[in-house]
Amino acid sequence: MAPLPRPRPSSTPAQASAVSSIPQPLESPISVARQKVQQNLLRAKTQRSRKKRTSNDSDSAQNNEDDVTYVTYGRKFARIGDLFNRIETIVEVGIQSELAEESLPLVVPEDRHLRESWKILKAIIPNFCEHMIDLHADKKTRNMVFSMINRARDDVRADDTSGLKIHAPSYLLKNKTDLICPPLPKAEKALRGWGHPQCAAALCPVELSASDETYAMIEAGNIIVTADQLPRFLYPDGHVFDPDNIYLNLLHGHYCFRVGKHIFQGPSSSLAEPGWSRGRSGNAALIGITSMTPRSIAYIVVQARFAISSASQWGAWDKNFDYSKFYWNIVDLFEDGEGQDIIEAFNYQIFGMSDPSAPSTSLTPAGPSYFDLLRQQRAAKRARLAMDQSEENEMMEDALM
Repeated sequence: MAPLPRPRPSSTPAQASAVSSIPQPLESPISVARQKVQQNLLRAKTQRSRKKRTSNDSDSAQNNEDDVTYVTYGRKFARIGDLFNRIETIVEVGIQSELAEESLPLVVPEDRHLRESWKILKAIIPNFCEHMIDLHADKKTRNMVFSMINRARDDVRADDTSGLKIHAPSYLLKNKTDLICPPLPKAEKALRGWGHPQCAAALCPVELSASDETYAMIEAGNIIVTADQLPRFLYPDGHVFDPDNIYLNLLHGHYCFRVGKHIFQGPSSSLAEPGWSRGRSGNAALIGITSMTPRSIAYIVVQARFAISSASQWGAWDKNFDYSKFYWNIVDLFEDGEGQDIIEAFNYQIFGMSDPSAPSTSLTPAGPSYFDLLRQQRAAKRARLAMDQSEENEMMEDALM
């Protein structure tokens, strides 16, 4: 019978101490990033499998770390970030700008829009830039992240579109007791658009006559309506358009405000007093928004237009009208800090912040872009102010001589 192997002597305390002092290999940045990202993806999948939040859920539930996932981020990004560009495109442009040794030139507006979208995405998602750079070679994991955020963004856009399909007709008339005529079925959009007098009046470019003849010519294709024109619902009811002062009362229309309140506070707030809410957290609180931004206002305006159009399915185009271009035209109104009075007006209506001061007082695609004309008027105003200041300085210099 073969002898049993002798047991190995146990290590002495000195040996154990020596072993523990040997440096252990550190996890690579890629491994750490992959682990954190996959944990978030797993939580997001679990979150999707739950039942929808009930109306009694509070904002605190969304602030639970286990509930904040790429789904949460995607839903927020839809309303304040970028409604049209895919997340993978935004990340690709963003990473290129992060890794560039020198600041890349902004050749076209699309570059500026994408880089700003990247900045917003980084601000929303903690460590997103570092994770995407670390996982640059792990396309599978990155694509899962992109898919999750894209889907969440598309879902919340669809949720808002569906809600406005039902409620938007009741927001259209300024007098809340007036009835839209002829009546519009809540679940059907075919009767909206240029075939309905109130919808057509709101959609009609502000420089055109709001008449049945105009609507018929638009519907027949004899007048082309594009994203470079300003629909009447962007202005207050009864506003008289001044082509020499396009900015006067722009984006102060009651329909815009009501749609904004519907999206960020809830349908019950839309026809109520400014800042009123039923008492539970609206979407703004749930996603941590305390002030409107140029992109959240653009989101409101795009949803508002689509809700009263006859289009039955969401899409970037409605015949000759490019919703993506319209969205970015609205965003660009706020370049260089312009449009603060518009933001204040929306904040007052949606959040009940201090009442802002009163706002200052046949086309084809070949026609002028009213957004371009507005930029020219602003530039001319700045030039006049600069000239007046220069003349004042010269007068002071002459007086001192």
